[in-house]
Amino acid sequence: MRDLVDLRLGDATEIVEDLPGPFDLVFFDADRVSAPAQLRLLVPKLVPDAMVLADNVLSHPEEIGGYLEALEELPGFDRLVVPVGKGLSIAYRGTPG
Repeated sequence: MRDLVDLRLGDATEIVEDLPGPFDLVFFDADRVSAPAQLRLLVPKLVPDAMVLADNVLSHPEEIGGYLEALEELPGFDRLVVPVGKGLSIAYRGTPG
């Protein structure tokens, strides 16, 4: 996986802003409060057929609420929360047509 994954350490919002993309999969599993801002920065960098995941959506509803609201506002995404572990949000945007 080392050839496929680029691990970065630091403030996620700053790192996301500087990443060029494109991305076909994004997984949020850290700073839930900053996730809405990170999502806004990432959406323009997603491929048309993309998946966005977030962990801990059932165990930390107050912290992740802003992210889930921002996700609901995105056009073209199908969304669901799977009650596995502490809750997994899955959002998928398929290629139109």
